[in-house]
Amino acid sequence: MERKFRKINRINLKTMATNTTNDEIDLGYLFEKINNTFKNIAIGIYNGIQFIIRNWYIVLGIIIAGVLLGLFKEKDSLPSKRAKIIIRTNFNTAEYTYNAINTLLEKSKARDTIFLQKNGFNYEVTDIADIEITPIINFEEISEKYDVNDRTLESVLRNVEFKEEEDVSESFFSDYTYHEVELSLGSYTSEATIKNIIIYLNNNEYIQKMGVTGKEMLERNIERNNFSISQIDSAISDYNEKVLLPMSTNFLAVVDKNFNYHNVVNSKLELQKINDKLIEDLIYADKAIIQIGENNIIEKKPPFLFKKYVIYPILFLFLFLFLSWLIKLYGRVKVLAAHSDK
Repeated sequence: MERKFRKINRINLKTMATNTTNDEIDLGYLFEKINNTFKNIAIGIYNGIQFIIRNWYIVLGIIIAGVLLGLFKEKDSLPSKRAKIIIRTNFNTAEYTYNAINTLLEKSKARDTIFLQKNGFNYEVTDIADIEITPIINFEEISEKYDVNDRTLESVLRNVEFKEEEDVSESFFSDYTYHEVELSLGSYTSEATIKNIIIYLNNNEYIQKMGVTGKEMLERNIERNNFSISQIDSAISDYNEKVLLPMSTNFLAVVDKNFNYHNVVNSKLELQKINDKLIEDLIYADKAIIQIGENNIIEKKPPFLFKKYVIYPILFLFLFLFLSWLIKLYGRVKVLAAHSDK
């Protein structure tokens, strides 16, 4: 029995030793393969450098030709442009404005020639590459629209804090009057394109209707407030005449005891303040969408590494080295094929 156990133990020890030896062989083979790979890479780099040195005049000619061709192409090509404008949306037309701009961008990217031509845009080349519109946040303007305890104000302020959430932000377009529009434009774009964008927005059916109706309401509100102010002036004048009536007069003066002089004056001041704001709005009320400031079109200058006189020499040199490698590979395969035939 003991002999059997001893025999089994010897077999197990022998098996473990064999496994350990195999593991050592596998690791050694792996390290040898990695080492050979790095050697081959190093040899390949060395051979490449030697090839460039031997053919330095060809390499130099390729680089010079690439630079000259790049300079020539760079001179003829026009860079793309970008612009940033500020627009004012009157009469709660902000949401319609955002929708109209999204439509314009989609039609421009789809190269809808009928739509672009109808609205005065260039349909033969890219006129508008991208449009991004964002509201300009004015806390004073927002606070004037809502009461301090209004839950809507809380939602708007939360939207300002997390304005990166597009779904939340789009719910409050109408709470902002001024908006910043960033434009990525084509190479042949001019200031006429930006003017066409404003015209396109104002020609929108809903924006146009709201613009006409809004201006009429604005003028009527100013007229009503002026009438109310004149009525208050008349009431104050009558009150002063009765209060300041001389004691020696034979006329009996009846003074309304419910007339609160302080409240009436405050009402007049409040109406005047509202009217001043309405008159200020009327200045910008000729159209529903008004551009604030001048057009500021800037050419996009590509980084140095993206210049054509840099890209072309690198591209031509890569093609030369790649073709040379293919020719050398073809020669080796040809020799192998010849030996296999023998």
